Amino acid sequence: MSSYRAHSWASPSVSSIDKAPSVDRDIEKGCISMPLDAKNNIAWQYHGYPALSKWMASSNDFFLLRRFSPLQVRCLLHLQNQIAVRGRQLDEWDKFAVCQEPEKGSSGWIDDDPETLPGNPRPRILRELLPMLKEYNELVASFSKLKQMQTATPRQTRNIANWFKSYGEDAIDPEEQHYKDHQGDLVTMISRPQYPLIALLHRSRIIRRLFKLKIRSDRIASDSTTYTSTRGLEVLAAMLSLTVGLSMTFASIWWLNFVDDKVYRLAIITASGVVMSLITWAAAGNRPFEILATFAAYMAVLMIYQQIGS
Repeated sequence: MSSYRAHSWASPSVSSIDKAPSVDRDIEKGCISMPLDAKNNIAWQYHGYPALSKWMASSNDFFLLRRFSPLQVRCLLHLQNQIAVRGRQLDEWDKFAVCQEPEKGSSGWIDDDPETLPGNPRPRILRELLPMLKEYNELVASFSKLKQMQTATPRQTRNIANWFKSYGEDAIDPEEQHYKDHQGDLVTMISRPQYPLIALLHRSRIIRRLFKLKIRSDRIASDSTTYTSTRGLEVLAAMLSLTVGLSMTFASIWWLNFVDDKVYRLAIITASGVVMSLITWAAAGNRPFEILATFAAYMAVLMIYQQIGS
């Protein structure tokens, strides 16, 4: 990285500061046609932040940023302390005003407050509190929303690590690779429900190839980057859930039809209910009410058939 830091740029004139100097066409063609392996050797020159920014913007799975949770909390604690100190000062001056003679101390108005107590700092304290409280409230509100955002999954953090392996570890200055060692602090800007079944489908290369998206102008044409239709995976997961759920229902009913022993029938109903609950959890995630509702409906169908069969 010494060569990366050693670059010096000629200072443009004031009149042309908004316009980049022209580049020789032959040099430009040579830069474009240069093989990827050669570019990776000097990745900070040919990739860097322009390539990383375009790659991260091309997919929601790639767009990860840090919360900076410890720093956010530290700043909130700092503001909280500053506000609390001024709040105690205001309380002390209020007590002082209450204990004065009626003609010397009062807390019944704001406009004439500086005249009632010589050297009274209450108006100044209030003026100092206004921007502090505004900043504190805005930071609390924004950080609360940030904490509610979905933490990046291991698969999403691996995407960034794989990008650096493909484009060069020194494409970005190591001191500015802020994603490293902060996996729990990374969040996805666009959160989508991560159901277990969809996560399982994401692991299958065959499934990803079936739902591979075509390259567009806003996507990266690279052998190391593929785009999978999240909507397509969600539709496939829904179809699998419906198919398996209906198959479980009809299979259990037909199975019960050929069993006369009540103990065996009860065992079939119990096992089928457990399997159906697991299937619902894989399809709907951690939603206990939906799982219980599906389980209750499924058990009701089996129990009704059990009574009809009896």
